[in-house]
Amino acid sequence: MWESDDHVRIAMRMVSLATNPKPKRNLAQQAPSILGQTDDVIEEPGAEYAFSPALPSTPLQATSPDQDHDSFSSPGIPSRPSDPGKSTEAPSLFIHDPVILGSGVELLEEVTSPAIDEFHNSSFLSRSAILGEDFPELDHTHPDRQAHEFKVSEADLKVLQIHGVFDLPRLAVRQCLFEAVMEFCWTWMPVLDVDGVSSERDSAISTKATSILLLQSLMLVGSYMTGGKHTSTPLPSHYRRVKAIVDSGVERNPFKLLAAACLMQWCAPSAPKDISMDTPRFWNMYAISLAQQMGLHRKDLRPGKNEGLKKRIWWTLYARDSLSASAHGRPRLINITDCTVERPSTSDFPDPSDLRAQVFVSWVSICEILHDICFWLSAQPDATSVQKQDLANRLLEYIRGLSPDLRLTHPDGRAHAYDFQLAQLHATLLTAITLLYRPSSIFNISPLSSSAISITASDLNVKIFEAIELRNHTHCLSSAFTWCMLVTAIPQLSALCCVPALASQSGHALDTIENVLQTFSRVRTSAVNNLANVRAIRNAVSLQNLNQSNINHEKRQQDRVNVYTSSEAEDTDTLIELLEPYGPSALNIYGSNMEALQTLISRSSTEQQVPPIIERNTSGPNDQDPALGNSMIPDERPGHFQRPTLDTYNPDFQLLVGDDFQESGWMRDWVDDLQLFGLDG
Repeated sequence: MWESDDHVRIAMRMVSLATNPKPKRNLAQQAPSILGQTDDVIEEPGAEYAFSPALPSTPLQATSPDQDHDSFSSPGIPSRPSDPGKSTEAPSLFIHDPVILGSGVELLEEVTSPAIDEFHNSSFLSRSAILGEDFPELDHTHPDRQAHEFKVSEADLKVLQIHGVFDLPRLAVRQCLFEAVMEFCWTWMPVLDVDGVSSERDSAISTKATSILLLQSLMLVGSYMTGGKHTSTPLPSHYRRVKAIVDSGVERNPFKLLAAACLMQWCAPSAPKDISMDTPRFWNMYAISLAQQMGLHRKDLRPGKNEGLKKRIWWTLYARDSLSASAHGRPRLINITDCTVERPSTSDFPDPSDLRAQVFVSWVSICEILHDICFWLSAQPDATSVQKQDLANRLLEYIRGLSPDLRLTHPDGRAHAYDFQLAQLHATLLTAITLLYRPSSIFNISPLSSSAISITASDLNVKIFEAIELRNHTHCLSSAFTWCMLVTAIPQLSALCCVPALASQSGHALDTIENVLQTFSRVRTSAVNNLANVRAIRNAVSLQNLNQSNINHEKRQQDRVNVYTSSEAEDTDTLIELLEPYGPSALNIYGSNMEALQTLISRSSTEQQVPPIIERNTSGPNDQDPALGNSMIPDERPGHFQRPTLDTYNPDFQLLVGDDFQESGWMRDWVDDLQLFGLDG
């Protein structure tokens, strides 16, 4: 049974199209007919099937039905007024973005009209390896390019109808969802130009043009940003709807398809631990492949229109690629040495003075540094201190280059008001600092100043995530932040285990991280895994502290001796400068953390003055603990367990070796050092 008269009109239109094919459109006719038709704005096309928030399955009475010009009269289906220019409906307020306009019937007509295929004979190819520079423009001019017509097949059209592609929410809802995308996503994904703002009249992806793919993609992401409370379509169903449009190939503008593939990265129906084609990384790979075919990775030999848009799209993909590779421990898809396109700048934006332009350019840089830090850490033990210092210098250069508008404090130390965009930028920066100076293991907080910086950066990040949570913005974060929260938890877990003076503070910080991950888990499956990881490690560490504080005591003491006698030189002034953007309060936190670690050193030094009594193992093979068998380590006292690892632990703790803990990465080594896999209870 149809839920609205629009469904009936769409069905009738499909029958009509099957029997009476529409004439071919030429290039001049591709502009959507909806532009300039103010009567559709007045009458709110698509408003006829609103749903009650209290009863999602109950359709409300139509408030402003909109029938197609070839519509018919039917009992129970209101007819369009005879004079469209004299509608009795009140004008719609706050509806101002053309991209959201159009009824389902009008968009169906747009899809079924034969159109020029802009994919045909348009890809980037290079023969420089064969021809050198003799014919540099051979594959760029396409002299034999001819118009190629595309027409959607009946089978694809039926699939689109099955998925409800032409079902649209009311105009007011569409406007709200579009605004949510622009408010929460555009800063990090400026892949379309907003009508009225763009300085380019003929932008390749402008909100002044209609596209069923772009519209449904925007509605899907907007639903994520608003928690799905404004639409009755479940997010998984809406996601499959957009996939159906992509698979049908009805969008024949490469830029619009590319923009939609970028937007789809805000959706994560599958967890990263699963092999899937429904993850942000997969959509980024899809978009990167398309962008490389379009030549966006190369500097255009003949710069023309849309140059700024092209650069913004490419560097969006690069930043996303860097984050994904960092979080999952997988190779970056883009080889930066293959790219000749210039780095992003604020001049690539319609309004260079827009703060969001500064944020985006800065964000691309910190994502690149973050990836390189993870790549360096994964190279252990081949990583060198020279490489670490180079990364530290890049971080310092980045921080020194932050404009006053991008800092969280005023020059006099006063804090800026909360800003969601700046909070995300600095959460990424603090994640990079935390990683570069993280403890090498839970029992090896080395060197002293590095550990204090890592713990302090983690403390500051906890405050940022708490501020985001208190303002109900957690669900608007991208999936990468679930990994950032896991990284933030690591120094807190280390302090909880090793530094008694910081145990209470770290406990509160971990409570906050868990609360934020709990909220995040409602929309991001990766947050579910990371929440379980943090809780499992925390529980195991707490049990070890309470019940088995003497296990491997000699090993811990030896680790501490190695830590505190480390000869690695540290430039304390340089490390402190990393905290400069966060004002005097950050330096106070750092001072408190240093004091706690110095107290730990004093206690450890005192304990080491009294050598432990080492008993010789005189028991025979039959006297050994059956639980240990022949696994006793030479020169260790009886009763000490061999340190178990991930490979020897039972499957109940298998969640710890999932997506976020690499089989041969630094996180695996860190977890092995927890010595938590042989605990009782």
